Amino acid sequence: MLHDCIVTEFYKQRIGFFVVSAAFAFGILSGREHVNIAQTALTNLPFLGLICSLWTGYTLMVIQWIRHHLSLPEYRFLYALRTIRSGQRMRYFLYTTLQLLAPVLLYGLFIVCIAFQKNILMPVIILVSVIALLIMSTLLLLEWLIRHPAIRSQSVRRKTLNLKRPVSFSYWTLEWLLRERTLTLLITKTASAVLIAGVILYYQTGEYDLRLPALGLTLATLLNTGLSAELFSWQNHTWLWLRSLPVSPQKQIIRILTIHFTILLPEIVITWRYGWGSLQWWEMIQLNLFCLTLILLVHSLFYLLNQTLEEMVRLLFWLFIGLTFIIMYKTSISVVAAIMLVVAGINYKKRSPYSRTPPG
Repeated sequence: MLHDCIVTEFYKQRIGFFVVSAAFAFGILSGREHVNIAQTALTNLPFLGLICSLWTGYTLMVIQWIRHHLSLPEYRFLYALRTIRSGQRMRYFLYTTLQLLAPVLLYGLFIVCIAFQKNILMPVIILVSVIALLIMSTLLLLEWLIRHPAIRSQSVRRKTLNLKRPVSFSYWTLEWLLRERTLTLLITKTASAVLIAGVILYYQTGEYDLRLPALGLTLATLLNTGLSAELFSWQNHTWLWLRSLPVSPQKQIIRILTIHFTILLPEIVITWRYGWGSLQWWEMIQLNLFCLTLILLVHSLFYLLNQTLEEMVRLLFWLFIGLTFIIMYKTSISVVAAIMLVVAGINYKKRSPYSRTPPG
């Protein structure tokens, strides 16, 4: 019961975060680099502290999600667990906690194996202690929440600034993305920034043409698919009342374009920051337009196919392979961007519920 109601729902709702994390861990970093990271953590205490801080941040994300999840009315039946014996209940909670913290446990086990291979055993005590503390914190939180169902203090009123919120759909969407998908956004942008900077710096070391940064930016843009999927899910499964608003299709398209341009703004800034001097300004504009039209094409595919991100992974892989062949055959980046923009517009017009003209 706990597995279906908590563990499965957690990984299902945070699929974007885990896809981005997997793309960064296994798509950008090689096995040798993972070994180097483990060895650095074992020999450098500040770096080990950084890894433990990342694990703590992940655990805080789990704790925040559990608190919110157990306060939902449809999961109030879980409070019936108070009626069973404490020892049996704690075993259930321990099993649930181990599944929720599986990424931390697996990476910690990997570092411990490297430590035994290199005969560096002192940092293992720190690692085991931190992981045990994270497990105990999550375990005790589950026990406390079950014993104190959805307690919210109404007596304390916090003073807040009386600021008028902007009346903007794009602002609300980006605010939701920043508040609710913070770690997904952070990891996505970190992985994308490292990839773009690395590709452009490598481009400066030899005689290469525009195809090299174009391939790098293609992969970096596809890393943002998780964010685009979160936006699609939010607009089409949560904000269903949005469909009844009297907004023209042109304005809806402008909104989608504005939101995705803002999402790609860090990639655009990094491209100009590292590409200035080695790339011409019109080449960087071509690359930025290529990235924007690519993410718009991916977003339109969610409308066209109405699939989840898990189901889209294979299609995105073949999309990357296809774009790689097209770019390697020296097809103009501007032409490819124009074609993707047209295809995205057709997909959106065919399938989007917002593309219909509102009643007059």
